[in-house]
Amino acid sequence: MRHVYLAATGQNRGKTTAALGFLDGFLRNGLTTGFMKPVGQRTVIQDGVAADEDAVLMKAVFGLPDPLGAMSPVHIPRGFTKAYIAGEVVEDLGARIRNAHEMFADRDVLLVEGTGHAGVGAVVGLSNAVVAAMLRTPAIIVSEGGVGRPIDEIVLNASLLSWRAFMARRFTRAPTSMRSSAGSPSARWSPATCSSGSAPGRSSSFRATART
Repeated sequence: MRHVYLAATGQNRGKTTAALGFLDGFLRNGLTTGFMKPVGQRTVIQDGVAADEDAVLMKAVFGLPDPLGAMSPVHIPRGFTKAYIAGEVVEDLGARIRNAHEMFADRDVLLVEGTGHAGVGAVVGLSNAVVAAMLRTPAIIVSEGGVGRPIDEIVLNASLLSWRAFMARRFTRAPTSMRSSAGSPSARWSPATCSSGSAPGRSSSFRATART
C-alpha cells in the first residue's frame, strides 16, 4: 500500500478541498483507495457512530466502504483535552490509530488527512508530525498562497515533520537494550520522547502546495 499524509500550515488552508481532489483522482485512475483522519477535532454523530466530519464527508461523497471507526479512529470532542491532562484517558490512542491504519493494508493507496498545522494535537501526544512519523507516511504540506509568511510557515512545519520522521527512523534502528520486552521501542510517541537538541536530519519526504 502507498500512503500519503496531507498536512497544512494551519486551519482553513484548503486541505480538505485538496483531499477531495486527490481521492477523486485516485478513484478515476482505478486505484482501490482509502481515507483516514487519524485525529479529528470536529466530531459529528453519523448512524450512531462518533467520527470527524471530514471522514463522514469523504465516505458520503465517494461511497467508501470502510467503517467510520477506521476512517476516524481518534476524535477530540469538547472536554477531551482536559480529561487527558487530568489522567482520565488511559487508552493507548496511538495503538488505536495504528490498528486502524492496518485495516487499509490491502488498498492501492491511502490518503491520510491531518488537522491544522504540524503541531496540532501535541497536547495529547498525537501531533500531526508524531502521527505521520508513527505511520511512516510521507507528507504534503498545503499552504495559503503568497510569499513571506506562507514560506516561513512551510519551512517551520516541514522542520517539525522532518525531525519526527528522523527520530522515527532512529528508534527503528535502536539497539536491543533500548527496546522494551515486547520488542518495540520503549519510548512512547509523545512530545517528550526526544530531547530538543537531537539533530533533525535531512528528508526529501515533504512537498508543499500553495492555495491561491
